[in-house]
Amino acid sequence: MSGLKKNPRNGGFLLFELMVAVIVISISLTAISRSFIHSLSVLQQTTSFLEGDLLLEKKMWELENESKLVPGEEEGVFEEWDERFWWKVAITEKEPPLSLLEARVTVGWGSGNRERTLTATRYFQKADEKE
Repeated sequence: MSGLKKNPRNGGFLLFELMVAVIVISISLTAISRSFIHSLSVLQQTTSFLEGDLLLEKKMWELENESKLVPGEEEGVFEEWDERFWWKVAITEKEPPLSLLEARVTVGWGSGNRERTLTATRYFQKADEKE
């Protein structure tokens, strides 16, 4: 017979090796899950900004289709879309010799320190001087 002795370690892994493997896998899965959760959060924020931008354009188109713009302020919520989103329109007259109205539209969502807003400004010719 050969002179090989049977080594008890050749039969499998030590408990310590298994514990190290479990710890490495746990740390890896934790990092992957945090990354996934962060990605979902960024996706939700991006979706909200896209919705806000679409609603801002919608409000601007409504202003362009109005027959007569009157200086002043108006605000409300987008009930037909999502009540998380609110809007505010401020129309002011520009100083002569310009015969323009400045329309500033703001769309916002969220609350407190998490509130986000988008604002756009357009200029319109006064109604009494349109051709």
